[in-house]
Amino acid sequence: MRENLNNIPFKTLRLGEAELDDKDKLTQMNATLESDPGLFLSKWGRYLSQSILSLFQCMQDNYEVKFYLSSLLYKENTPPPKANTRNQRSALYTLSQNRRYEYLKRQLRHSDYFSDESIQLREPELYEQYVGQYIPESEKNKPFGKDVTLVNRILSNIDQKYVSDRLERRRIIEEEQFEEEEEEESENEDEVSVRKEKEDDVEMHDGNREAFDDKLRDKAEDGDEIEEDIEEDIEDMIVFREEKRQELVRLLEEKFLAGKDDFNYAEVDYNEDYDDLEQQERDFQDRYFDDEDDY
Repeated sequence: MRENLNNIPFKTLRLGEAELDDKDKLTQMNATLESDPGLFLSKWGRYLSQSILSLFQCMQDNYEVKFYLSSLLYKENTPPPKANTRNQRSALYTLSQNRRYEYLKRQLRHSDYFSDESIQLREPELYEQYVGQYIPESEKNKPFGKDVTLVNRILSNIDQKYVSDRLERRRIIEEEQFEEEEEEESENEDEVSVRKEKEDDVEMHDGNREAFDDKLRDKAEDGDEIEEDIEEDIEDMIVFREEKRQELVRLLEEKFLAGKDDFNYAEVDYNEDYDDLEQQERDFQDRYFDDEDDY
């Protein structure tokens, strides 16, 4: 560690705070190692070799040391100790879930990962189900702004073509499935009402945008006296769309935490920069008492 000290982050510096020299860093590291080896491993354990980490195994009675060793040794494909294998796997799962949640809060929520454009490209069907079907055609087909470059217009058209193709394929599949179900149901006269309900559901799903547009046109034809009603309807639709969008984002956040996105989870699961120390302390206490209950 002494030779690689320049490559090991010691601490996050505050504004105007001077960085310690190597001697002072080593002094503080040694003090942490002697007073709290679990904290030492949480901060710098990932920079130790497997042979050095194995020296900590004599301290397995320290719960935090045991916890971090199971994580760090497992990271390098070293088989974990046979004892308490179930608990160790559970600890690793909890640790990775906490880190994913921290990454979600710190990074993804402050990026375009959950923007309408990104969601529509990743999950066209879900976006259409929760948001897209409620967007009027006039809003969907509005022209590009003057500040949009030609390259961005071309890329946007390519993205929209990809989304449209995905939705069209999905529509064809659903129609084929519906026709198969309809043929089966036609053999039983008692299921006619069920078939009618399904047809109504499909028509209502396909016609949400058209119905909203027709409603606006009909009201506009009645004259200026109902202009306020139209504005209220528009506001209600905007609020409703935002509620559906937030519902979709919550669903996609759960999907990310469950490890179902096309994402390199190893960069987060094994990255201690995303540790929530307060949450870790709560997990340590919970697992400590769980282990005591096993005896």
